[in-house]
Amino acid sequence: MLERLRKIEVINIEQCTSAPYFLFGSHNAYTERDGGGYGELFIRLKELKLTKVYDIKRIWLSDKPTIIDLRNLQILHIKCCNSLQYVFSLYSPEKLHQLKELVIEACEDLSTIFERHVDKVSQVTKFPLLSKVEFKSLPKLTQIYDGHLEFPSLQSLMVEKCPILTEFTTDGKSFFELNEIVFDSFDHLVCVISSETLQELRNLKKLYVSHCKELKKIFNIHEEISSSTQLLQQLYELALIDLPELTHIVNKEISRFYQNLQILHVKQCNSLNLLQVPLKLTNLEISDCEALEKIIIIEEEEGRREKLNFRELKDVSLENLSKLSVAFPSIFEFSSLQTIKISNCSAMRSFSEDSRALTESSTTNYFFPSSVSFNYKLFITLFCKEITCFPFLVIWYR
Repeated sequence: MLERLRKIEVINIEQCTSAPYFLFGSHNAYTERDGGGYGELFIRLKELKLTKVYDIKRIWLSDKPTIIDLRNLQILHIKCCNSLQYVFSLYSPEKLHQLKELVIEACEDLSTIFERHVDKVSQVTKFPLLSKVEFKSLPKLTQIYDGHLEFPSLQSLMVEKCPILTEFTTDGKSFFELNEIVFDSFDHLVCVISSETLQELRNLKKLYVSHCKELKKIFNIHEEISSSTQLLQQLYELALIDLPELTHIVNKEISRFYQNLQILHVKQCNSLNLLQVPLKLTNLEISDCEALEKIIIIEEEEGRREKLNFRELKDVSLENLSKLSVAFPSIFEFSSLQTIKISNCSAMRSFSEDSRALTESSTTNYFFPSSVSFNYKLFITLFCKEITCFPFLVIWYR
């Protein structure tokens, strides 16, 4: 078997009760046969998947971990191994330089992914090819690694239901290729992305943040970053769901911030009173945000004063927004708008109006002002209280 273990490329084990250690052996017994040895084990292993291996505590145990060589391991998936405490124990993670996918899910006792070596205290561990990381339903996970990690090729990061994980520790050049982030169910997370990381996210396209009880802001920008700095210019979709303490998406006014965002969903963010939206949106959905009072349009050019146009906006849904009085201040054209759904927005008096011309005492009886033009395909569903007049729409034909 020892000789065969040097040739095996794929291991997939499901539904079994095993010994506490999946791979184990004595270094002495390994080297004594025929007066020599077989070299390192698992040297050709490319894929390892363990699913519902119930009693396993560590993947391997050996009094000489150098007999195990995972230099060619590319895919590691571990799911429903409830007794597993460490993924990599007594094995240097820097040897995993071919690893491309790391997926770990539903391991109740897992506390650390990589157990740190005492003699590797100051070393940066680099995963040059790792492109996909998923950690799901790991209730005891406190840290990934007690040290510095680099993920220069990381494209997708998903962390869900890891309630006591407080940070994803990395060191430099880890997020330049990252295009999708999912954070879900963090009990003690206060901020998602800091200034340093934000500037690395040049290719981020999708960001989903949900069910974080103490989260107060998504992006924390330090004072040294200029208000004209371009940030998140590739971000295409943003979803913020069930963040009861969220007060800011970004804590500083940035004029060139996610200007190319097209899909924005904000739900159950009851402390958010201001929302910034760019002109390139195609889909906007806001619901159950009790404190939301104002939607601010991010203009393409700072100081712009001409009439603004949502050229690409097709679908708008606004529900249960009790303090929002105007949906879109300063917007005069919706040349692609197809669907409007407004429900239970009792304070809303107008869909769009020129906020620069309004005074505190000014009011309007026109929910759709005559100066606003729409696409003729527009379909409207309204369930708004205290709105008494819907006179007419100016149809704009292309």
